[in-house]
Amino acid sequence: MNDPDSNTGSSCPVLRSVFYQRQERCIMSHFRRSPRIRKVFGWCLSAALCFSAAAALPMSGVSAAEPVENVAYPLAENCQDGVTLHCFSWPYKDITASLPEIAQAGFTSVQVSSIQSNTLSIFGPDKCYWAAVYAPIAISVHDSDVPNGYNRADLEELCREADKYGIHIIMDVVVNHCTRMVVRQGDPLYDAKFWHGNGPAQDYTDRKQVTDFDIAGDDLRTEEPELQQMVVDFLKDLESIGVDGIRWDSAKHISLPSEGSQFWATVTDNDLYHYGEILTAPVDGDKNKESASALMKEYTDYMPITDNIYSEKLLIGFRNGKAVEPESRWLNEGIPANRLVFWGESHDTYCNDPSVFGEGTSTNDDQNIVDRTYAVGAAREGASALYFSRPKEKEEYLIVNSQKGSTHFASPEVSAVNHFHNAMIGKKDCVKVSNNCEVITRENGGAVIVCGDGYGEVTVENAGGYAVPGTYVDEVSGNTFVVTEETITGTVGQSGIAVLYDHAPVSRLYAETENGRTTFYGKTNFRLNAVGMKSATYMLSYKNSEDMGLAVKEYYHDGDVFIFNSDCADNSIVTLTLEGVTNEGEEISAVYSFLYKEEPPIDYDNVMPFVLFDNSAANWDDVYVYAYVKDGDSLTENAAYPGVKATYAGNKVYTYDLTENLQGDQLVGIIFNDGKGTQITEGINSRCFMPYLKNSIAIYLSGAWMASDGEDMSQMIQIPPTGHNHTLRTVPAKDPTGEADGNIEYTVCDTCGKLFSDAAGLSEITDPQLVVLPQKQTSQISEPSVTSDPSVTSETSITSQPAESSQPTVSVPVSDPGKGTVATGDSSSLPAMIALIAVTSAAAVAVLKKKSHD
Repeated sequence: MNDPDSNTGSSCPVLRSVFYQRQERCIMSHFRRSPRIRKVFGWCLSAALCFSAAAALPMSGVSAAEPVENVAYPLAENCQDGVTLHCFSWPYKDITASLPEIAQAGFTSVQVSSIQSNTLSIFGPDKCYWAAVYAPIAISVHDSDVPNGYNRADLEELCREADKYGIHIIMDVVVNHCTRMVVRQGDPLYDAKFWHGNGPAQDYTDRKQVTDFDIAGDDLRTEEPELQQMVVDFLKDLESIGVDGIRWDSAKHISLPSEGSQFWATVTDNDLYHYGEILTAPVDGDKNKESASALMKEYTDYMPITDNIYSEKLLIGFRNGKAVEPESRWLNEGIPANRLVFWGESHDTYCNDPSVFGEGTSTNDDQNIVDRTYAVGAAREGASALYFSRPKEKEEYLIVNSQKGSTHFASPEVSAVNHFHNAMIGKKDCVKVSNNCEVITRENGGAVIVCGDGYGEVTVENAGGYAVPGTYVDEVSGNTFVVTEETITGTVGQSGIAVLYDHAPVSRLYAETENGRTTFYGKTNFRLNAVGMKSATYMLSYKNSEDMGLAVKEYYHDGDVFIFNSDCADNSIVTLTLEGVTNEGEEISAVYSFLYKEEPPIDYDNVMPFVLFDNSAANWDDVYVYAYVKDGDSLTENAAYPGVKATYAGNKVYTYDLTENLQGDQLVGIIFNDGKGTQITEGINSRCFMPYLKNSIAIYLSGAWMASDGEDMSQMIQIPPTGHNHTLRTVPAKDPTGEADGNIEYTVCDTCGKLFSDAAGLSEITDPQLVVLPQKQTSQISEPSVTSDPSVTSETSITSQPAESSQPTVSVPVSDPGKGTVATGDSSSLPAMIALIAVTSAAAVAVLKKKSHD
C-alpha cells in the first residue's frame, strides 16, 4: 500500500466512424428526401453494462453492492419545479434499474425516448439509428420491441417503479412531422388530408414556412381536427400506461390558435405536464422580433418552452474560460421563469453536425464544461433544467438507440446542484459575475459558485446579499466556505462547482470512467471522489472465464485520476472497490463494476481506398483533394486543380475516395486545399508521399499520417519543407504589345512571391524572367525601288532597321495591382518542369446529416 500523500496518478475512432458510415449509405439515403431532413441514423452496437453502488445499477450476470449512502434528498412535487434527466436512447429496462441512483442524484423527472412506431419497424432492431425515433410513421404506441427496449410492457414497468421514488416519466413525442414515404395504405396517416405537402422549408424568417413546410420529415397538418384527435387518443394511452408528462419535439413548427389552429389548446387540455422544444425563436430575423416575442408568449400560455440561447451563451463562455452574465431574452420580455427550461446541452447540440448549431455545438466540449453550464441553469429560480446523458459514441453516425448512456449524472457535482435546486424551491434568485465566477444566490438560502475556468480559492460577491451569512460545507468537495453579507470565501474543488446551503453532512465514495460509461474499450481513465473522508483507498481487479487479475490497494484523494491500461481479455468484468473512513470515523465502502470489451476489427477487404483529412487546424470552409500520379512526363490526376471537393464526415473530418485510375502499387500524391488557393495552414503540412498499397487506408490526423491499423506512418512519409503556407493564385496569360510586356499563364504565391508553372504549385519557376513575353519591337522597311526603263531589270531592295540592342527592364506581375512587382533582367527559354511532390493516403465517404431549426 502506497503512502496516502503520494501522487496517484486501438484503432482510430475517426476512421471507424467513417468506415461504418459507408456501410449504411444506401439505407441512409431513404431519409434525406428533403434538404431539411437531418435526423440521420447510426446502428446498434451491443454492450453489456454492469455498474453498482452510488453511480449505477448492475446488468444481468453482475452482482453489485447496495448503495453505501442512504441520505434522503426530497424531490420536487412536480416536473417544472424539479430537474429532468434525459435518458437519451436508453432502453426502458435500464432506466428502471437505475431509478435508485436517479432519485439519489435529485432528478424529479426522467425524459425517455419515444415509443411511437418509426422507421426501425422497417429496418429492424439491428439498425438502431438514434434519429429513427424522430422519424415516426404513426401517432400511437408501438407495442412490439422495435427498436429493442422501447415497448409497452417495459414502459409500464418503468412507470410503476418510478412512482415508488416520486419520479415523473416524460415521453418524447413527435407529431409535427412523420416519414410519409413509408406510411402504407390502410395506416391511419395514409390520407392526404393529414399532410401539408409544401416541400422543404427554405426561409425561417417566413412563419408560414416554419409551420407548414417540411423540416425533419414530411410536415403533418396539425390544424386538422381529426389528426388532433389521434394525438389526444395517443396521450390518453400514454397516461393510462403511467406517463406523467410530454416533451413536444419541434414545437415551434406547430401553429398556434392565433394562426388558426387549435392544436395546442386541444392536446394540452389534460393533467399531463407539457414542455415544448423551441430553438432560437418561433420565427427568425430582426424584422420579426416583435412577432417572435408575441408568439413565444402565446406558446407559454400552454406550456413551458426551452431557452437554448441563454444556455448556449453560458456554454460558449465556459468553453473560453470566462464566466459571462447573459440575459435571457424571454425573461427580459416578460415570460415568467417557471415557463422556461434551461440545459447544459441537448441531444441536438451533441448529436448533430456542427454546421447546425455552430458555436452552440457541444459534441467536443468536455463534460465538465457542460456541467458548469448546467449548474448555472439548474441553480436558477423557477425554471426547470434538463441534464443530458451522453451516448457512448461521439460521431453522429455511430450514435444508436437502445443503448445505455453515461452515468455521470450521479457525480457529486451534478447531484449537489440538483439537491440545491430542490431545496431552494420558491426562493428568489440573484445572479452575478464576480472574480470570473458565476454566483447564483437564493434569498434566505444558499449559493452556487461556478468558476469560469479552473478551480481553487475564491472570494466572490454575495449576490444581492441573498445567501445567509455563516459557515458552510460545500456538498461537492467537502471544503469549508465562509459567507458574510458582502462576500463568499472558500476553495472550490476540482469540478469548478461549489454548492453551499444547509444540508446533512455528506460522506461519499464515488468512481466513474472518464466518459461516465459503464462499458469501456481499451485504455480508460478512472476518476475517484472521496467527499467528507479522512482517508480513502481503491483496489481494482478484473476477471473473465479464464483468469483473474488483482491490483494492490492504493490511497487516493478526492478528484484523483488513474489510468487503466490492462491486457485483460474481452468481456472481462473490471471491479473497483473503494474503502474509506469518514470525518466522523465511520468506515464505509463502495463497489463499482465495469465491462471491458475489445472493439471488433474492421474488415478492410471490401473497403475502397480513401484519404481522410482532419480540418481542425486548417478550419477551411471547404476541403478539396487534388490526387495525382507522376510518371516521368505523364501526369494522372483525379481532376484539374484544386481537385475534388471532399465529403464532410462530422467533427471537422473530411474524406475522399481515390478514383480507380489512382489505385494500385504506385506513388500517389495528395494536396489538401481550400479550393481558393490556400494549401497549408499553421501546424499542417499536407504535401507528402508514400508507397500506396491496395486496400490500405491512410489518415491525415492532427498533422501526422497513420495507417488503418493505427500504426504511426510518419517515418514512412517524406514531407518536404515548405517554409510557410502557400496561398496560390493563377495569373492569366497576356499577349505583349508594342507598349508593354506580356506573360505566359503561371501561378504565384501571394505570401512568398514564388512562381509556379502549374496551378497546384508543384513546379517552381526559379527564374521569374521566364514568364515574361517581351513587348513587340517596331521594324523600318524601305519602299521598293522601281524604274520605268524596261531595259533595266526590276529589282526589289528591302533594308531592315533593327531596334536598339540594349535589352529593356521588364516587370513580372506577381500580385494584384498596387501590391508591388518583381523586377527581372534578361529573358531566356522556359526550363523543364520541376519534380512533383506528393502524398499517398486512402479514406472513406461519409453521409452528412443536419437537423433543422427545430
